[in-house]
Amino acid sequence: MSTLRVNQIQDTNNKIILNNTGSILQVVNANTIGLTGEITTTSAAYVTTGLSVSITPISASSKLYVEFIGNSKFNGGAGDDGVAFKIYRDGVAINTVKPVSTDGGDSLFYRPESNGNNNHGQLAVSHLVDANSTATTTFTLFFGDQWGGTGVVSRDWGANQFTVMEIVA
Repeated sequence: MSTLRVNQIQDTNNKIILNNTGSILQVVNANTIGLTGEITTTSAAYVTTGLSVSITPISASSKLYVEFIGNSKFNGGAGDDGVAFKIYRDGVAINTVKPVSTDGGDSLFYRPESNGNNNHGQLAVSHLVDANSTATTTFTLFFGDQWGGTGVVSRDWGANQFTVMEIVA
């Protein structure tokens, strides 16, 4: 039996492609810089925002750290109201344990302090998942309105950043 030991593996352009556990192999980012307007929903069921990012993992044994940072707003509604957000991987929610409910399920839930119009807030959603494949995978942000009113993802207050990092497991 033979053992091959190396400090790192590089591609033909001297780019490191495999290193120690915890190393970042690649970072893919999509953003809405230069785009304006709002993406809205009044649906209690989760619907796509259309904001997504795709990655083709180098190794099936890697971990994928998925992060969305952006801007949210809630308009109208009465009493306890807000909007809930989830990240989907190839059409399947990666942070689902229970469905949309009055507490927003296990998703990120933005609940404004008042039930009036134009309640703004920052949005940050992240998850760590197994790559499980070297096939291209797409992550998409979904959201659902809670208790009436309108949930909003806005591109008018700065860029929304959707990032996936592949990490050596």
